[in-house]
Amino acid sequence: MKLGYRADIDGLRGIAVLAVVFTHVGFSIFSGGYIGVDIFFVISGFLITTIIAREIQENKFTLPRFYERRVRRILPALAVMAVFALLASVLLYDSGRFTSFAKSLLATMLFYSNINFWGEAGYFDAPSSLKPLLHTWSLAVEEQFYIVFPILMYAIHAFARKSAKLILGIIAIISLVLAVYAVNNNDATSAFYLAHMRAWELLVGGLLALKIFPVTTDPRINTPLGLVGMLMIATPIFLYTDQTPFPGFSAVLPVLGTAFIIYSSMTERSLAGKIVGVAPLVFIGQISYSLYLWHWPLILFVEYYIIRPLIGLLTT
Repeated sequence: MKLGYRADIDGLRGIAVLAVVFTHVGFSIFSGGYIGVDIFFVISGFLITTIIAREIQENKFTLPRFYERRVRRILPALAVMAVFALLASVLLYDSGRFTSFAKSLLATMLFYSNINFWGEAGYFDAPSSLKPLLHTWSLAVEEQFYIVFPILMYAIHAFARKSAKLILGIIAIISLVLAVYAVNNNDATSAFYLAHMRAWELLVGGLLALKIFPVTTDPRINTPLGLVGMLMIATPIFLYTDQTPFPGFSAVLPVLGTAFIIYSSMTERSLAGKIVGVAPLVFIGQISYSLYLWHWPLILFVEYYIIRPLIGLLTT
C-alpha cells in the first residue's frame, strides 16, 4: 500500500486554499469558499491513514516518530507566522485587544485555538473577523485528531484488525450525528470548531484509504464519479453563504465530493483527476499550507489598519 505522488491531491489542495482565500478576500461569488477547509480535512484523513496503515503493516510505526514528523512539518512555518502576528499586534493593538490576541497565540502554539475561538464567538461575527490567528482553528482540529487517531489505529490493529473499517465507520457516523444535532439545535458554532464534530470528515478520508469500497479501473465508474465529485465541490463554493446551516448535513456535499474525486483516481488518473491536477492548481496546492497560514493575518492587517484608515482620510 505504498503512497505514490498524486497530482490530483495537490490540485485539490489548490482548489481548497483558493476557495478559502477568495472568500476571506471578500469575493461574493465565492460565498461558500469556507468549505475549502472540509476538502483539506478529507485529504488529510486520506493521507495520514494511508501512511499509518502502511507503517503498521510493515512494523515500522511508532508514536514518537509519527509525532516528531508532525512537529517538524507544522511548527516551523506556524511559528514564523505567529511571530509576525505578534509583532504586528504589539504595534497596532490596544491593551484589551492585545490581551485577547495573546490568549489566541498561546492557544495556537499549543493547538487548542479551535477551543479558544469556540468560547469567544461565531466564525462570521465581526469581533472574530478581527482576530489574526482565527484561521488556525482548523490546524488545531487536525492536530487534536492526530493525537488520538494513531493510537486508535494501533489499538485496532492489535485487537480488532478485521473490524477496522466497521469501527471507524461507526465513529464517523456518531461524529456526523453529533454535528447535525448541534446545528439543528442552534449550536452551529460548536459543530464548526470542535474536533469531535469534525472528526467524521477526516474519517471519510481515512475509510477511503482503507479501501472501504474496492477500487476499480473501470472508466465507466471512475469518470462520472469524479465529475460528480467536482460538481459536489463547486456547488457549495458558489451557492453556500454565511447563512447556510453549517457544518452538519451541509458539509456532506463537499466531503463526499472530495472523496469521489480521490477515489476516481485511486488506480489511474481519471478525467476529474486530470482536470484538478493541472499544473497551476498543483503548484498552488504545493504551497497551500504557507498560503493558508499567511493569507488571513495579511488580509486583516492590510484591510483594517491600512486600507480602511486610508479611505477614511481620503473621504474626510
